[in-house]
Amino acid sequence: MSPSHAVHNTACRHMGPQLLSPRLCCRSGQAHVRPPPVLPPNSTVHCSFTKTASSFQGMAGLLAYQGPDEHLALLFSVPFSYTLHRIQFALAELRGPLAQDGLEQVFDGIMEKEAPDPKVVKCILQTPQGALELKDGSLSIRATVSNVHVAKMDVVMETKAT
Repeated sequence: MSPSHAVHNTACRHMGPQLLSPRLCCRSGQAHVRPPPVLPPNSTVHCSFTKTASSFQGMAGLLAYQGPDEHLALLFSVPFSYTLHRIQFALAELRGPLAQDGLEQVFDGIMEKEAPDPKVVKCILQTPQGALELKDGSLSIRATVSNVHVAKMDVVMETKAT
């Protein structure tokens, strides 16, 4: 099996207010390198996720960092079989409280575009690389996604002075 079936890497460069308390929801997988507890301004973090060993399923999950006003959510779905399914990525800006036990519902809502009050952009990757961009007022979130060697999402989050 190719590593791209098993691993998702995330690099997040953050240039805005401090983000705290990452919430993680993994389906048929786990955090291989866990996200740090704080994402300070002007910082870069790296984390990775792997599918459960000997699983005949892909890897899907949601990583959300909490900010003072909005939360950043990164969603990924890497299938076991590329014949039947495609890799999916999404960025979402969430508002309101974000509880760990509600992440599965948030994940399902983003996948089905039924999440309560999020701003969401999604990408079904059909080429080796793609891009996502989400803008809301002074907040700008951009991601480059790829499936070259491994499924990967590089995210830049900026808050511009108003």
